[in-house]
Amino acid sequence: MGVDHPIFRRRSLGLMGALLVLIPQFLIGSTDAEEIDYASLRGESLVEVLRSIPPRTPIEALETLEVAGGLRVELAAYEPLVLDPVAGCIDENGVMYVCELADYPYRPEEGDPPLGKVRVLLDQDNDGLYETSHLFADELLWPAGVAPWKGGVYVTAPPDIWYLKDTDGDWIADIREKVFTGFGDSGAQYIMNNLKWGLDHNIYLSVAGNGGEVVPVSKPEVEPLPVRRRDFRFEPETGKYEAISGGKQFANTFDDWGNRYLCSQDTFLYQVVYPIRYLERNPLVSVPNTQVKLVRGGVPIFRTSPVEIWRAIRSSRRILSGKGEEENSGVSHNVSDGVAGTTVYRGDALPSSYYGNTFSGDAQNNLVHRRTLQRDGVLFKSERADEGTEFLRTDDNWFRPVNFLSAPDGSLYVFDLCREILEAVHIPMDVVKHLDLTKGRDYGRIYRVVSDDWERTASPRLGEAAAKELVGYLEHPNCWWRDTAHRLIYERQDRAVEEDLREMVKKSAVPQARLLALYSLEGLGKLTEEDVLGALNDAHPGVRERAVLLSEFFFPPEGVLLKTLLEKVDDPDMRVRYQLAYTLGELPDSEEKTEALYRLAVRDGGDSHTLTAVLSSAYSSAPELLAKWLGNKPQENPQESFIHEVARLVGNQKSSEEVAVWLDSRLEDRAPDSLLIGLSQGLQDSDGTFQEVLVHLSGEKSERIFKRKADAIATLNKENSEASELERALRLLALFPFEAISEPLIDFLNGVHPDPLRAGAIETLVATHAPSVPEILFDQWKSSGPKSRGAILASLLGQVSSIQLLLDRVETGSPLPSELGASAVSRLLNHPNDEIRSRAESVLESGDRLSRKESMEVFASALEMEGDYEEGAEIFELLCSSCHLLNGVGRDLGPNLALSSTRSKEEMLSHIIDPNREVNPEYLQFHITTYDEEIHSGMLASETTHSVTLKNQDEDLTLLRTDIVSIVGSGLSVMPEGLEEGLDPEQMAGLLRFLMESQYDLGTSGDSFATDMPETP
Repeated sequence: MGVDHPIFRRRSLGLMGALLVLIPQFLIGSTDAEEIDYASLRGESLVEVLRSIPPRTPIEALETLEVAGGLRVELAAYEPLVLDPVAGCIDENGVMYVCELADYPYRPEEGDPPLGKVRVLLDQDNDGLYETSHLFADELLWPAGVAPWKGGVYVTAPPDIWYLKDTDGDWIADIREKVFTGFGDSGAQYIMNNLKWGLDHNIYLSVAGNGGEVVPVSKPEVEPLPVRRRDFRFEPETGKYEAISGGKQFANTFDDWGNRYLCSQDTFLYQVVYPIRYLERNPLVSVPNTQVKLVRGGVPIFRTSPVEIWRAIRSSRRILSGKGEEENSGVSHNVSDGVAGTTVYRGDALPSSYYGNTFSGDAQNNLVHRRTLQRDGVLFKSERADEGTEFLRTDDNWFRPVNFLSAPDGSLYVFDLCREILEAVHIPMDVVKHLDLTKGRDYGRIYRVVSDDWERTASPRLGEAAAKELVGYLEHPNCWWRDTAHRLIYERQDRAVEEDLREMVKKSAVPQARLLALYSLEGLGKLTEEDVLGALNDAHPGVRERAVLLSEFFFPPEGVLLKTLLEKVDDPDMRVRYQLAYTLGELPDSEEKTEALYRLAVRDGGDSHTLTAVLSSAYSSAPELLAKWLGNKPQENPQESFIHEVARLVGNQKSSEEVAVWLDSRLEDRAPDSLLIGLSQGLQDSDGTFQEVLVHLSGEKSERIFKRKADAIATLNKENSEASELERALRLLALFPFEAISEPLIDFLNGVHPDPLRAGAIETLVATHAPSVPEILFDQWKSSGPKSRGAILASLLGQVSSIQLLLDRVETGSPLPSELGASAVSRLLNHPNDEIRSRAESVLESGDRLSRKESMEVFASALEMEGDYEEGAEIFELLCSSCHLLNGVGRDLGPNLALSSTRSKEEMLSHIIDPNREVNPEYLQFHITTYDEEIHSGMLASETTHSVTLKNQDEDLTLLRTDIVSIVGSGLSVMPEGLEEGLDPEQMAGLLRFLMESQYDLGTSGDSFATDMPETP
């Protein structure tokens, strides 16, 4: 795997040894290659090896580029005419606008203007080299996205989106209109980027990780739109805007059919799968991510550039620590670890086999990686396209490909940021102080890749084309011409081309043209039901899929349109059926709608994505859908999880009495447990209980359910029951009243069982909501392990009354304040209820409790100690793993500690002792109060218009907004103060050592795998 270079072949010498690697002499300044112990380099010895790598001239750099066979690379533009190019677009007349990211990786000093620019490049003699450059706009912070509109361009510059236009012909923007504001700007690694036009006449952008609260500048009074873990789109003509699915790092690209793809640092390709606007119809449907990996992170790559010295030092330290292997991303130099700008190529200057491939820059590894895309169910299948090599690579460390364009001439443009060092985080502190991360701000190149036999064409002048000519360009083999014509038809709003477009929809031999013509009709307000009907029966699945979506403009449909739409249940293409599953939710409830959803669930029941789409559409028709499923008992693709979720919808919408009536007519002996458990959970979501259902059930049906209770109790009492059987029995017992299950549950708790099963029994008791449950939980405290105690505290901390009981018990000495743990203590001391907070301060804050400053002084000596690594690992698992995931241990709630390699021991200690000194907004604690007087605390994991998902040490909890009284930010970190209590300096030294050495773990970029395989859904 990879090139045959000594740094890739040498193995670790063990934890007590050192990693010796050979580095070519030109990187270290000696006459011969030297064998250097990079893992042990510290202090002044770093200066001897951290020598600057000299840049190459544009021509020299071009000559080093190794490209796939049958292709050639040309220079399209280079410094000083363009600097730091990170994104670009080419307007209808061939004018290129380029975003220049000069500030990267820093923010301007207070009071200084930002250095970012937008530059105009012109190729006036049509020789392929942009020889004229104009500074179009400057003083923009981190501009990284640009898109044309009506003679000007939209540009991202966080926290804003600007519209810039030159109206007097001097190539300087005299119109600078701020359009949207409120995007996050807290870090240059996660800036919004890549403005791209979509089929639907919206401009899409990747928000990345900085999030924000967005408002249109023209309407500052409107409620801000949250874009945390979301992307954004807006329609320039109408001003409409919304948050959309997404949230990855630096890319935003479409294929011909409107499917959108993203990337992240170590992952070349994500597919955006779940549209937010559909998911929000059902407040009980949630997905962990709206996009899915098509390829795992950290896949093998084949670089030819030498390893940078600082990276050799970092990798050697990681290997030496024993927490990373040479095959892991973040350690290896043979796997993806600097991915940016993934773009679907749709031009015609490369061989046809390249069309529809994705191209990604791996800027850390100085190469461009190519992948194929093929329809394969709901997800696309993606495979490496260049076996044993890369599409484009070089031995030049300054080659930093970060973005791409499909250009008017059909070529692929490659944007080279051209920096000596690209990565600005995860560099050890003692190393980075010897590096200049700004070196290369006065460089920048844009390359053009074409076939060997390609011949240059004239620069485009689509701005001068007549409307009918634009319609003809929709059939062009190069996407730039098609997409630009599509945009101009919409900009001009010339409805004289209506019939030309309709003729193209019906008769064009190019399916992409048929689709663009269809959307052009929609953009002109001339789309008809007849147009959609024809497209629903198009030969190409991509057109049929979009026709299903466009049919929503004519809802509620009648007659032929409704009949044809419902027939798409049997469409041979799964993505057409997937879109139909969403679109059906826009229909009024009817027997036909329920039948269609049922058939989709049965046919595609093995696909979790389609089932999610069905659930998004089934909220109001859930009772009928569940009844049909149970009545027909489909044998194909039985889905207990689907039954559970639909039953949950039924329970959420009906009263306990209505659920009883519904069950009376449908319950059979063999009805799945998932039906009953789902109904119970749905009732709880709407403040009902399954116990109330049992009161209203007929005698016969009630007996059937109580027979299940007896079976579950028998499972608890059986000596050889498997853990899975016990878990299922405990879940089922939660359906019954306290009096019917308390005795066997208490007996179970008094027995000898693993802590996770005890926690399950406690949760079952809590689900009964019996007034005596808190006292029972207190009785179980001393015999409970960490997970059980967590379940007890999670229950007690949710209600004011039970918190008062807890504080009463603490005052009597059992439990002790130290037994509650720092997290529970922090929640009590920072509780939104004044009375509880005051009492907690009195009960929990003993006179000898140290201040944060005093704690820092006590543990300062830990910084000078070596510490015991194994003891530190144990302390991490005990104190930190409820919030942090590290080395496969813990919960992924707080920041990834493996990404903290730039922090010193002093910084780590400071964050442990005083977590509120500096808090990332993503990890702020919020308190949510519900109408039933419960108070839930944690960080906001996700939000929709109907629900809020809260994440804390114990659970992920989704709350309906209709149940919420208030959401209040505490201003504090979810990480509690006082974690250090009970530790001595030697133990703290061990924890610090574990954290510092684990920073050299594979966690920097995620897992690496030996094979390049798609993610299993």
